[in-house]
Amino acid sequence: MKKSIKKIMLWTAALTVILTLVGCHSCGEQITVNPVEISDVLHNPDMGWSFYSFGCGSVEDNTTNFLPDDAPLLDIVVLDFMWTYLEPENNVFNWDVMDGIIDYWTSRGKQYSMRICMSYYDWSYSGGWYYPCDPETTWDKCDPPDWLFDELGCGYDTITIAGKNLKRPHYNDPIFLKQHQELLNAIAARYDAPDNKSCFMEIRSYGAWGEWHDCGPFTGSQRSYVWPNSTVKHDTLAALITQHTDAFQYTPFCIAGWKEDGETYADLDDYMYKFAYDVSESLGVLNRRDGFPGVNANPTAYWDRRLWDHWPEIPTIGETTGSGISWSCYNRMLDYHVNVVNTWISKQSIYDTQMTDLQDMFEAGLKAGGLGYRFVLSSATYDECVLAGGVFALKQTWVNRNVGRAYRVYPLKVYFIDQDTGKEIWSGIDKNFDQTPWIKGESYNVASKFSIPSDLPSGTYELRIAMVDGTGAPRIALAITGNDTKKRYRIGNVTVKRP
Repeated sequence: MKKSIKKIMLWTAALTVILTLVGCHSCGEQITVNPVEISDVLHNPDMGWSFYSFGCGSVEDNTTNFLPDDAPLLDIVVLDFMWTYLEPENNVFNWDVMDGIIDYWTSRGKQYSMRICMSYYDWSYSGGWYYPCDPETTWDKCDPPDWLFDELGCGYDTITIAGKNLKRPHYNDPIFLKQHQELLNAIAARYDAPDNKSCFMEIRSYGAWGEWHDCGPFTGSQRSYVWPNSTVKHDTLAALITQHTDAFQYTPFCIAGWKEDGETYADLDDYMYKFAYDVSESLGVLNRRDGFPGVNANPTAYWDRRLWDHWPEIPTIGETTGSGISWSCYNRMLDYHVNVVNTWISKQSIYDTQMTDLQDMFEAGLKAGGLGYRFVLSSATYDECVLAGGVFALKQTWVNRNVGRAYRVYPLKVYFIDQDTGKEIWSGIDKNFDQTPWIKGESYNVASKFSIPSDLPSGTYELRIAMVDGTGAPRIALAITGNDTKKRYRIGNVTVKRP
């Protein structure tokens, strides 16, 4: 009898150990919640509307006097700079204007996008405007810095536009490539950081306006840069692309697309090779469509074909034509799954007109069905009671209501919040959470698990969730109710018990 009792005690102890090792995490029923979706305007990183700030003149000309308010419907300021203004002398940099614009607008909740151009030669006076070599409009110097040619001996072609002699660099010259890399390294050393507010940087190192083509209102050999052959062109442009991704660790990139006048392409692969888009695509560089939806903006054009063929793998940046935008233009942006629209808002008069005549369109771009991404948690299932020292499992179903995609990962974070004090008792991050593949029209099921500390106090807590950045701070505004003003969303309650 005693042996039987002893055996029972041993089996009970063993079973306790087994159950402890296996982990009994739940002490209650599973519940499913369905958060209420909202239709509000939402502002989120890496999406929405932008405006231009040209990096010439004083900081005040490009910031405090630029717009009459803090541009509440615009989320990105485009910093349009020429190389010659950033590095007027070899290894002597002038960051003051760029720093001033970045500080001014990021303190007002904006992101920024850099456009550092090597040359800006194109277009004589036409249609009532003259861009860009007009000192009253933007630049009074539209080619790379003089020291690149005069001191270091970089090769160049001379182009005369409206009486101005501009120097077009030989892009495959080793001097140009070396100095280009040094410029990028200097910019990265100053601005590339995990917590920077950069939406992306545009690769603008080749061609007219840096739009990755070299056609213009010229004739003969001046019409396009003369490459020795397609291999040299591909390898040179590939080097310019990879120099960007080598220099920057935290900043995404986008690259423009067009076609060279007089250049022919056997097929899409040939086109992509001649512009080194095979390289940019392999490095995850975003697509950008300049002058959109203007010249060649039809489904058979090379660039548009590339956008269509590679959606949804590569998010898209679009640019409006000139200073105008309309509902038809906006709808075409939606057709092309655009994340960010670079609008030609470059002075107060344009801003005032667009915010008056098209405010509803700008708002629509930030609502359901609009630009970029918009995430809705349609359902969440979890155990209403969990044991300290166990695992909290959260099953979710998500949808993306908008036409674009997130191109950076924002992990999911859960919070247990004291209901009386609002104090965070515990939080955990699912580092495997990845919303970047989510596209419009699909539902995505995600299973997240979090280890609960064994010393977590017993109690019933508010359960909140957030999509957070690399520092753990909430960054994404979700299209559901329950926001606690910190982009943490209450989805229910959870009870913790000590085993």
